Amino acid sequence: MNKTLVLPLALLFFTAIFISGAASETIEKIDSKELSAEMQTQKAMEVFEKILNLTENSPRSEVLPKLETEYLRIIKEYPNASLVPESYWRLVLIYLNDYDPPVTEKAEALYGDFIKKFPDSTLRSLLEEALSKNYVLALKWEKLLRLYTPVIKQFIEKGKKPKAYELFMYSEAKLNLGDLKEAEKGYKIIIDQFIDTPEARESKKRLEMIKEKKTAN
Repeated sequence: MNKTLVLPLALLFFTAIFISGAASETIEKIDSKELSAEMQTQKAMEVFEKILNLTENSPRSEVLPKLETEYLRIIKEYPNASLVPESYWRLVLIYLNDYDPPVTEKAEALYGDFIKKFPDSTLRSLLEEALSKNYVLALKWEKLLRLYTPVIKQFIEKGKKPKAYELFMYSEAKLNLGDLKEAEKGYKIIIDQFIDTPEARESKKRLEMIKEKKTAN
């Protein structure tokens, strides 16, 4: 073969490989989102199995970044998979419970994205519960109040009854922010409408505390 042709042919060969690889990668990314919801769920299950293997074969603390990557992969690449809401929840738990200190900002960002996509999901209350526990431990009462204000607003405006835990957390925020009147109102509703619940028992203790504060003043 003519030596003058070798270099151009080699360049053409490697260029073709590069273009082919880039094209196939692009097609793969496009295809993952264009798959049916059923196929996306199947693909997401494969990622879930990979996550399970990671946690079974290595100390959890050592694979946290990999777990984060894989859950985000499910969320971003397979948005219509039935496992996406659960992936949000599990990743929020990782940010709040596995990292020390908790990566609250990332958890909050995920929660904000979650409620836009799945406002009526049954997992929403679990995400809010995870965040609320973090706020209580960190004494972030303003954030706790903002988290549950929409629920209480719906209760006032539309009569949609909140859960005992939601109303209790709202009342706790009000109490610790110095709004004793609103806190007292919330605790009384809990005692009246959620009898024999842990929240009702704690609410009775809080009312005694408020009574003592008022007497002291």
